Amino acid sequence: MVNQLLGASSETEINEMAHFFSDFVDGCLSLPINIPGFAYHTAMKVNSEMLSLWSIILYNICILLVM
Repeated sequence: MVNQLLGASSETEINEMAHFFSDFVDGCLSLPINIPGFAYHTAMKVNSEMLSLWSIILYNICILLVM
């Protein structure tokens, strides 16, 4: 599914996205305590990491479309 949506082809990218998504969902379903060690804090860190990874992937896709 990640491959179809974002064009991720390497196994490491797919595993990284799956790990980020799992941590994010766990944090969304927990108490909103933004202190290190709590799932919500981890989810907030993962959210920023996912956004930066997605922006890189989307940038690469746009470059490929222009060529």
